[in-house]
Amino acid sequence: MKNKSYLLILIIAILACKEEFTTPVVSPPTGYLVVEGTVNSGNGLTEITLSRTSALDNPEKLPEVGASVLVEGEDNTSYLLADSLNGHYFIESMGLLSDRKYRLYIKTKDGKEYGTDFLEVKNTPKIDSINWERNSDGVQIYANTHDNTDNTRYYHWDYTETYVHNAEFKSYLKINVNTINANRSTYQVVFRDLTNNLYFDSSMYFCWQSYVPTEILIGTTARLSKDEIHFPLAFLPNASPKLNEQYSILVKQYSISKEAYDYLELIKKNTELTGSIFDPQPAVLKGNLYCITDAPEPVIGYISISNVQQKRIFISNKQVPEWGHYTNCVEKVFSNNSNIIRDQVVVSYLPTDVVPLQVPFPGVSTYYAAPRDCVDCRLTGTNTKPDFWPN
Repeated sequence: MKNKSYLLILIIAILACKEEFTTPVVSPPTGYLVVEGTVNSGNGLTEITLSRTSALDNPEKLPEVGASVLVEGEDNTSYLLADSLNGHYFIESMGLLSDRKYRLYIKTKDGKEYGTDFLEVKNTPKIDSINWERNSDGVQIYANTHDNTDNTRYYHWDYTETYVHNAEFKSYLKINVNTINANRSTYQVVFRDLTNNLYFDSSMYFCWQSYVPTEILIGTTARLSKDEIHFPLAFLPNASPKLNEQYSILVKQYSISKEAYDYLELIKKNTELTGSIFDPQPAVLKGNLYCITDAPEPVIGYISISNVQQKRIFISNKQVPEWGHYTNCVEKVFSNNSNIIRDQVVVSYLPTDVVPLQVPFPGVSTYYAAPRDCVDCRLTGTNTKPDFWPN
């Protein structure tokens, strides 16, 4: 009983130490401008995303549309980014000169102007390799790089995962709908091809899916004698569907300044570490963007200018024996009855195959059906094969 009393006192003391955080910044009704992205000085795409902050008690991303976004050089060169109409602004290879300085300039549709000072172009060393290791918990993927000149020291990565995302079940059957009048229809499950009962709809079975994580990936060699790094990027836990067949990761690497690193590290702490009484409280972010037409107005974001290095690797399921496979997809048995199809099947399920030994060829009396997203991979992926995917 005495121990329970001590425990209760300890819990009360811990809860009493937790302070409610009140942001010192009061956001206006339209929200503050948020600028995300890196200006690619070399070959390849530059994409800048503009959005507005929302209330802390109702966080959401509000795209800033209709703005003019330019990369301007101190030599009076100018590059206008195209507006994709959803808050994303992009331009293909600009070929910026490494001995010149450039800035990002933004003018919103309400006439406000934002920008950075003129910034140096950073040189990003090549990615030496992307390797992976299998351990008892799954697969860990690493980026490896170095700079013989010891001038980089601060790195930022992002990546895109693409993987085969086939349906769990092949669909040899389909639902025929016979409309009798405006108020009545009948339903029947039949083979997709009456002349070939082994035919299935491959367009809804073979798919791919891509994923771009939101995690901030930064690393530094500032405290090391050599400017070389072995950085853990992505982790695939055992039985992850990403490695059911074949998986690919495209890694992009950027060289950033110490100031950009410190800014991203602060964002990382604010977004990934808060939530525990032992974690640091949110901090006010100060980037390198400012409002030209209203100096006191905060702007959220940090823009870097560098060339981008990238590398892609593939991992096959055959390379990770005993990977395992887990799915929530389960087939159910239904009768080929119009009312049952109408009330239980047509909205939530798709027929897959006949129940063996219970159907006189070539008819269908009872059949299997599974949830739609277990049969039609297009609901969660694309059946368009990526250009970079091997045959």
